[in-house]
Amino acid sequence: MGEFLGKRVIPRHEGDWDKARSYEPLMIVLDPETGDGYISRYDVPAGTLLTNEHYWARCSHFNAQMHRLETDVAEDVEGMHTDLANTKSAMSEELSQTHQKMAEELSETENRMGEKVTAATSAMKDTQSSMDAAVAQMNKRLDANVTASTDSKADYAAELVDTRVDSEGTTYPNAGEAIRSITAGLARKIVPAEMGTAYRNENTVQNSMEGAAVHCLVHHVSGYTGTFLGFFGSYEECKEKSFRVVILSNKVPYEGQAIITNSPNAWGSDNGKVGCVALGAVKLNEENGYLAAFDLDFSESRWEEFVTKYTASRKFYFCIRREKATAQDSEFYVYAYETTDVKDFGWKYVSEHDCLRILEQEIINARAGEASLPQLLRAHEAILKEVTDCHTDSAGVEYDSLAERLKLIDAMAAPRLPVSYYFGPKDNTNGALSKGVTGAEVDGQNVVFKFDHAAYVTQYEKLQWSSLHFAYCISYEQMMKLKRLDRLYLELTLEGIGPEGNKELEGAEVKVRFYVNSIGSWASTVTPIITTSVTVGSRIFYPLEQEIVEKVIALGKPLYIVFAGSFLNDKIVENLGQIQLTTSIVNQQSFIARSRFISRADHAETATFANEAGSATHAKEAESAEEAGYAGSAGSAVVADNFFMVSADELLNQEKVRYSLGMDTLQYPEKYPYAYRFGFQSTGNRASAKISGTGFDQVVEFSIGMSKESDQPHNQGYAKQLSGMMSFDEMLRKFEEGYQYCYLCEIEEFENCPEGVQGGAYDNRLLIAYYLDSKFTNPINVSPVLKRTIYGNRKMYVWKFAFTQEILEAIQVQKEAGTFSASWFGIWNTRKYSGEEPVVWTPKWYWQDYAFVDDSFSDEDMATFFQSKYTYWCSYVNHGKLKERFAEVDASLEQLKSGEEKAEERLNGQEARIKNLEKPTVLTGIVCWGDSLTAGGGWTSTLQKLSGIPVYNGGTGGENARTIAARQGADVMLVNNITIPATCEPVTIAVRKTDSGILTEEGYKVTPLLQGGAHVNPVKIGEVEGTLRWTGTNYADTNGIWTFTRSAAGEAVTIKRPTAVRTAFDRLHNQPSEVMILFIGQNGGYADLTDLIRMHQQMISHFKGKEYLVLGLSSGTESQRAEYEKQMKQAFGRRFVSLREYLAHPVYDTDGKTVISCYGLDDAGLDPTDADIERIKQGQVPQTLLADSVHYTAATKTVIGTMLYKKMIELGILEQ
Repeated sequence: MGEFLGKRVIPRHEGDWDKARSYEPLMIVLDPETGDGYISRYDVPAGTLLTNEHYWARCSHFNAQMHRLETDVAEDVEGMHTDLANTKSAMSEELSQTHQKMAEELSETENRMGEKVTAATSAMKDTQSSMDAAVAQMNKRLDANVTASTDSKADYAAELVDTRVDSEGTTYPNAGEAIRSITAGLARKIVPAEMGTAYRNENTVQNSMEGAAVHCLVHHVSGYTGTFLGFFGSYEECKEKSFRVVILSNKVPYEGQAIITNSPNAWGSDNGKVGCVALGAVKLNEENGYLAAFDLDFSESRWEEFVTKYTASRKFYFCIRREKATAQDSEFYVYAYETTDVKDFGWKYVSEHDCLRILEQEIINARAGEASLPQLLRAHEAILKEVTDCHTDSAGVEYDSLAERLKLIDAMAAPRLPVSYYFGPKDNTNGALSKGVTGAEVDGQNVVFKFDHAAYVTQYEKLQWSSLHFAYCISYEQMMKLKRLDRLYLELTLEGIGPEGNKELEGAEVKVRFYVNSIGSWASTVTPIITTSVTVGSRIFYPLEQEIVEKVIALGKPLYIVFAGSFLNDKIVENLGQIQLTTSIVNQQSFIARSRFISRADHAETATFANEAGSATHAKEAESAEEAGYAGSAGSAVVADNFFMVSADELLNQEKVRYSLGMDTLQYPEKYPYAYRFGFQSTGNRASAKISGTGFDQVVEFSIGMSKESDQPHNQGYAKQLSGMMSFDEMLRKFEEGYQYCYLCEIEEFENCPEGVQGGAYDNRLLIAYYLDSKFTNPINVSPVLKRTIYGNRKMYVWKFAFTQEILEAIQVQKEAGTFSASWFGIWNTRKYSGEEPVVWTPKWYWQDYAFVDDSFSDEDMATFFQSKYTYWCSYVNHGKLKERFAEVDASLEQLKSGEEKAEERLNGQEARIKNLEKPTVLTGIVCWGDSLTAGGGWTSTLQKLSGIPVYNGGTGGENARTIAARQGADVMLVNNITIPATCEPVTIAVRKTDSGILTEEGYKVTPLLQGGAHVNPVKIGEVEGTLRWTGTNYADTNGIWTFTRSAAGEAVTIKRPTAVRTAFDRLHNQPSEVMILFIGQNGGYADLTDLIRMHQQMISHFKGKEYLVLGLSSGTESQRAEYEKQMKQAFGRRFVSLREYLAHPVYDTDGKTVISCYGLDDAGLDPTDADIERIKQGQVPQTLLADSVHYTAATKTVIGTMLYKKMIELGILEQ
């Protein structure tokens, strides 16, 4: 059958079909006569023809593809001939001009070279005597160095050469370059925490981030403009620091002033609380390379005087302003970095001019390069590579075309997983209940369970609510076909089906309890019980955690959903009488692949997650519009029984439709593809904006100060510039190519305005304007054609516009004459305000997109398209607002699960003790996982001595959290595509220089054995035992590799799929009778605290024992570790032991206020120093307890071991 990829099965290509051969499921063959491709559905007996649809499914149609290919090729060839003729003509003319110019320049160059050679020859003769003298002097100095040295035999030349190599093995051309490379990394690049603007009249200022640079667009007509950048923070944060701010224009002149102010949108007033300090003129022109730099040293006394005098804020903002100057449109970039550590050291090696050039290059890099011809060519090459790469899937299978790949995915997808087995309610006393009481059947791919509460109570003498259960399962084979396991949802619908219907109980909540298990009972459970609330008459989708599903699949058994029928002993269920529970497992990932672009819902009553309620005229089988829930209309309730809508790939493959999409990739982008560019409209200098979040979680939060004192009280707000998505010229090109309309989409939250705010001059209007012969022309001034509610106050607005052929021709003529210039190009959202007191309007901007189309689509179609893309992409990357939508439910479920689990644990424990079914577990060992703080021992040996139980030390110095988790087996290391030889010869499994480490199951790279690790070996790869070895000379050796050498000779083993590398400690010390102690994180290796907690939980889940401790890091102060310790306590409760908190816990004098020692020193019998007391007051471990900045003394290790022994007794893990 197909090849395994981890826990998935990938179809395998078998070449031409052979009638005499039999085939396994999921094999792809080619019909040599027709060229069509077929995929096997089941085991195919030899002699079975390809026309037998029971065994074979056609997955590619050669003739259709060839026809399409021939048509495309013919069109492409015709276009290529035309382009080639035009190009050839242009190139001939250009080459002729170039040849003439090169001949002239060559003649001039030969003359100059002759002069320079003559001058150089003379200079060389003059320099010869100077060089001889210099050599003699150098010999004297070398002799003096050797004489003055403590070692006259030392090879100082070799020592000097050695300085060229840094700690990572990089070799520099000379020692000076090596030293300068050290200073190059000392400058910390800064992204502004805040950005603001100020301007009046018809001016506009826009700020946006591009890489590490701030992109500023200034439209200055009269009055003033200013951009404010919060690089530095408060005075307290920067008073000992120095900075350099660089301004670079892309060859666009600019003149203004640089100042420092204490406001994000003003440089004076506010009753004298806002002030500024002038830094100097900003002149960007050809003479200075369009670049200016300003050095700031906030340790100077003037800055303290400034914040004392001006009290509006103690924050500093770098401002570039232009006042009382002529009209000018400008574009420049601003970039800052801290120079505290390099101002007196790093830059002394280069001239000021070199400094500016270096900074200029850094800004260019931050902007992702210039649009030069070579770069454009490289970009096109990269695009071609990316498109070609799409033909190959994640398993390495290559398809003839992208369309073929999508067809195969579509053929294999299924929204709901097929049920392989089920049974209705039964209990341990009465067995399977009679049909009058219960029922179970499969309806499509849903399982429908029925239960009559009154019948059960009256028909059976002994009611066994505690053992009542019912279940269904998905086969192991079906689960193995899934590409991924992180998109599975348990679908549940609970409703009353009695004669009365009991409609009055709809909306009541019933707490349904179930297990995700490998068998159809809870006699042996893989995962804890889950409790979730289901509203009567409604449907929910409960996400099945990937880790839980993987635990079941790892056993090679079906995935069972086992319902604990005790939830049926509920007053609401009793009042309902007869109930029906409909359930299935939904594969959201497959659903996305199969969804079709439709304009109506299959059933309007299932439109639970769609938008506003409205007309149901197009709904099938809908009784009334009210049943559409939140559907904007049944026509827009696209596959509304999911919060995913239509996948982008379906919209990109409609035949005979002309589309040019803004975000038209079949794979979701790694980052949000557009830039947020915006400006403010005359708000009395009280407007600002903040961009928060990353990727698809990004949101622009505006703060628009509104006042009747504004110079334009009817026109206060903000503008969203379309240049963040496309340029003015790109828009024109699309219309020139023949597209008829452009649709724009923005998703915002702005209608909840403060009291007194009314519609303004430009109420969310699209404005496109330009100058023809210096005359202002405004052909596009339109409102949205359609509005939809996405979620809560968040709405989607759609605009439609077109440029006629007449307009395009007029623009082209003006362009050729040089009298055309673009002006307005954006969406203005302004309001009128006439209230007495100033207010603040706080709109939010979430998303934008565009598409050029022909006349094939209605406005509704395009709105559904945009909404589908937004829902698909943003859901796919865990959009922040989706997480907000379910956050409260998740929190409630977690609390319920936690309480239920604890109650279940206590109940199980009591029953076990009463029935005497289990004996107390005898602990056989304590296994400790960590870095050098564990590897150094001491506390582990103390714990072993006090407990009398063997302690196994699994610590390795220098390892980060991910590497430790890989050694422990939670995120196991993998090898693939290697052959283990039959002899005991080493085989390479990873190369540090190219692989950076060994791949793990979650896709990370880890680096074990860099500083030893005796507990790693022998490892096991599959069934082969051997030694994992790091060949590097030390932990920093980039030339080292990881090899595996089998312990005993045997048959060669070829590994074709990812296979686990299990370490010795993972295999030998992961026992139910052992206790685990985790001490990880000191050396990093995690993205954030959530990631670190998840890694701990993974390791605990992987560990077979039930007892564990989590040790908290001892470095840092109380304030520095506050958030870390808070989240760890929330995650692990009493099993989390903060070593910092214990060792540094203050001991007070009899007055209860004076700190005289701490727990750590007191336990060790040591007296504190004055410095120790100061550290204790900060909640920091005293230096007397430390061997260096992090590691412990022998006395401290004894204290820790003793404390842990007592803690384990307190928790009932050990007996005293």
